[in-house]
Amino acid sequence: MQSFFLIMLLCCSACVAATELRLISSEKMPYNYTTEQQFIGLTVDVVKDLLAPKQPDIEVMPWPRAFEIARTTPNVLLFTMGKTKQRLAQGFQYIGPVSTRQLAFYTLQDEFAHLTNLAEIRQKKLVIVGLRGGWFSEQLRQQGIEILEVGDYHQGVLMLLRNRAHLWVSTDLEAQMHLKQTGEDATLKIALRMQCAENYLALSPGSDAKLYQRLQQDYRRWSQSKKPAAIAKKWQQQLGVTLKFSQKRGFSDSELQASDCPLQTEPGLLPLSTQ
Repeated sequence: MQSFFLIMLLCCSACVAATELRLISSEKMPYNYTTEQQFIGLTVDVVKDLLAPKQPDIEVMPWPRAFEIARTTPNVLLFTMGKTKQRLAQGFQYIGPVSTRQLAFYTLQDEFAHLTNLAEIRQKKLVIVGLRGGWFSEQLRQQGIEILEVGDYHQGVLMLLRNRAHLWVSTDLEAQMHLKQTGEDATLKIALRMQCAENYLALSPGSDAKLYQRLQQDYRRWSQSKKPAAIAKKWQQQLGVTLKFSQKRGFSDSELQASDCPLQTEPGLLPLSTQ
């Protein structure tokens, strides 16, 4: 009888361990996105490596819903997510950085291809399209810059192509992939480069402290292995850039790693001038 109860206790413990971490993500190419009915991406590959040999069950939903569930539910790993002071205050804990990209305003029109600062965008009353619930969109609004918010980056580039916006907020690792997905023959121009921002895996507020420690340790071991180099080699062909991995920036364009683009670990208000 004692053996029976011991077996049952072990089984229950295994069940708790198997369900203690809930994985939630959204469509954010090239980090996590659906193609040919499979959810793949740069960050997805990292998550699979960290949780191997288990095959993680990832829930995919629009970003606003994904963020709200993670904000209010313990033991949720949300990805891919930027780090902000507000999110840190809410209790999110971060693993990474997994990748670093440079934010920029993209345009199709030559007349907007050489803007100098955010003040110029506001003065010209340019229409900007960006991600709903994104920290960068929130910062623009706080500085009096109007922004049309959409559910994902793909919708954003479509708004630009249909002349419903002058500028589209995207990054060096995302913009060309989204344009390619539309099948449109168009040339994106960088209107204004902004700061660099890191992507992370984010553990939700109220999560088990031991779970966070384990994820941090697993990520540290993974980052020191040969696995990041294999992922970089795989994805640089998709992105059309020379992708490199470093423990400081995670995955990024090799040109970005060699530049002086400052990391924006805890984004604050953006200066109206980029000088």
